[in-house]
Amino acid sequence: GLVGSEMCIRDRLKDLSFKGFFTNGSEMLPRTSCLNISDFEARLGSAGFSGSLDLSDFNSLHSTLNLKGQLYPAEIREFFNLSGISTATGIIDFDMQMAGAVPRKDKYSAFDFFGLNPEADLSFKSFGIGIKDDRILFSDVDGNFLVSNNAVADNMKFTWKDQQFEVNGKIKGFNDWMAGKPVIMAITADASCNRLNAGSFFIKPPGTDTVSIRNNKAFSLPDHLIMDLNFEIGNLLYKDFSADKIKGSASYSPGIITFDTLTCNSLNGRISGSGFIGQNTDKSFIVKSRFDLDRINVKNTFSTFNNFGQNFIKAENLNGILSGSLSLLLPTDSLLKPEKKSITAEGKYTLSNGALVDFEPIKALSAFISLSELSNISFEELKNDFFIRNNNVYIPCLLYTSDAADE
Repeated sequence: GLVGSEMCIRDRLKDLSFKGFFTNGSEMLPRTSCLNISDFEARLGSAGFSGSLDLSDFNSLHSTLNLKGQLYPAEIREFFNLSGISTATGIIDFDMQMAGAVPRKDKYSAFDFFGLNPEADLSFKSFGIGIKDDRILFSDVDGNFLVSNNAVADNMKFTWKDQQFEVNGKIKGFNDWMAGKPVIMAITADASCNRLNAGSFFIKPPGTDTVSIRNNKAFSLPDHLIMDLNFEIGNLLYKDFSADKIKGSASYSPGIITFDTLTCNSLNGRISGSGFIGQNTDKSFIVKSRFDLDRINVKNTFSTFNNFGQNFIKAENLNGILSGSLSLLLPTDSLLKPEKKSITAEGKYTLSNGALVDFEPIKALSAFISLSELSNISFEELKNDFFIRNNNVYIPCLLYTSDAADE
């Protein structure tokens, strides 16, 4: 593999020119020696490069490198026989500098270069990269990425699983993190997405079934990260829940995600609120939130949230437009599957143009009132509180009058 790569590079490296000199210095010792290469120019495949290199003190080997040019990922993949990369497309323009002492090691990796304090301006044009036979594939990457100890994404756009993202932001401690140093990265960013399927974050390896996936831990929230994010999502889908025109802000500290000023259109109405998602020591999650609801469809709400884990009153029993407030405590497993028996909710509501349809506790009054009158009870407005605990729904005493009782 290495010999083949060397042959390939030697065959395609062309138009090479440079100036240089070497001296072992005044003391004629490695520590006073230096090598200088300037006005370096060459072509590798379709790409052109230029730059300079200084090496000094051959005992500790201090280096200074300046290099600019273009990268064609498809050619780089071929040159170095990178079989782990299944797709490589586009162009990357770069201008980089790095300086520092080169560590003495038997083997080097790309991450070692981040210890040389690199600074780079990367411009992506229709870049794409896929690994694991394109099971992880990023495409249509455009924008600028400035690398230093604080990395900056400037109008970075990319597509992942047919979802289009745009990011502007800053990452503090980027080089130290890439070099493997114990550092907490701090991210501030504005991000947008045309549509987001939350289920796409769970990657199913080939040859595995749903049961085996559920037996595995989905993911753990990172320990060495803090983040402040403003976001917009055109459309969000997670299982039976969907929403659009989502805006909000979120912050992250190890183990907990907090949402503020979240607004969206969903369930045929408008929802706003705040809350948090926390991960427990056993990798399960707890979701706590408070929402204000404006004219949402009550039937769709109960249907989407599987009747909130209770069987007393179901989606098929309800019609109407719901406004009010809702506080929700939702435990889930490590795959964000709700623990229905532990769901707790409470709130105040106003139900307009509502109806109770085939609601068994009401139909039990058929000994006193005609069953046909009780099968579909309609009302213009209903106000009350409600509580959901232990798979049961609790509604305080409610007085309802009907012409059916006068017949």
